[in-house]
Amino acid sequence: GLSGNEDCGQMSAWYVLSAMGFYSVTPGADYYTIGTPLFDEVAINIENGKQFIIKANNVSDENKYIQSATLNGNELNTAALYHKDIIAGGEVAFDMGSKPNISWGAKDMPIPEIKSDNHITIVPYFSVSSRTFTDSLKIEIKNVYRPGEIYYKIEGEEHYNKYEKPFFIKQSSNIETYALFDGKKSKVVKASYKKIEGGRNIKILTPYDNQYNAGGDNALIDQLKGTANFRTGFWQGYYGKDVELVVDLGKPTKFQKISVGALQDIKSWIWFPKEIEVWVAGSWNPKNPNSGFKECGKVVNDFPDNEYGAFTKEYVRNFNYPIQSRYIKIKIKNYGKCPDWHLGNGNDTWLFLDEIIIE
Repeated sequence: GLSGNEDCGQMSAWYVLSAMGFYSVTPGADYYTIGTPLFDEVAINIENGKQFIIKANNVSDENKYIQSATLNGNELNTAALYHKDIIAGGEVAFDMGSKPNISWGAKDMPIPEIKSDNHITIVPYFSVSSRTFTDSLKIEIKNVYRPGEIYYKIEGEEHYNKYEKPFFIKQSSNIETYALFDGKKSKVVKASYKKIEGGRNIKILTPYDNQYNAGGDNALIDQLKGTANFRTGFWQGYYGKDVELVVDLGKPTKFQKISVGALQDIKSWIWFPKEIEVWVAGSWNPKNPNSGFKECGKVVNDFPDNEYGAFTKEYVRNFNYPIQSRYIKIKIKNYGKCPDWHLGNGNDTWLFLDEIIIE
């Protein structure tokens, strides 16, 4: 029911098909499972010029159970309609009653299965605490299929190694892995892990919305940037809020540039921030988060607020001379309410942030 947050048509498709009396319970199968028709008669005009008719004789709120059925005049005692029969055109007719007929639909029901000859080996997956690290990172590879073997290699190695137990990496690495079961190899899965500079921490003063947490507070300083797709899990989302956060550089450090990454996708109620303020302090008491800070500049958004599409932008504050400080507070102002011309007018908007870079 939210503009820009539609379910891609699954619910509406379910209703339309189910109202006609059948639905594709198993996606990809060549048949539809029969349910209860809502209408006396429905006609489907097929693209090949033919027509398929569904009739429900005597259907009502009380008469919702199928007693018997025919397909093109022949008895149908299977609770399934095959796609080939529908596109060939014709007619299915149901006789409806007020009590279930447990003997109808009991014959020749198709059973979806993957035959052993077509066995698929499931890919393994990485179970890792983070995609970035400062010293070393434990790499664990798992497989939902207990039987079988797992093989992996780190970029630069010539051959795959058999995975026996978790291992550690101490430098940025690209790793690929696959599973082997009953002589069949899965597809190769790849992952990248990046070693970053240590000593930096971040304190998020404004709670983010958990469904868009990007992995936690450190997501904003992990040196991994999100794409234009907000669903990938790299963006940290805040709904209807201005955001404040403090980056601790670990020690007094000179810097001359600060940038904050943001996303705009107004169809999904996500707007760029109105403006971003930068404050600095040599010391900071978290119990009094506003004490000791001095404002040293702001960046105002200049991107159109009515442009449909997905866009990323880095809001950059350059300084004419190096500034030395340990603590940097960043205030990010939310766009506000959805404007009058937007389908979500009057509702709060999302603010999506990613990487904060201090150079």
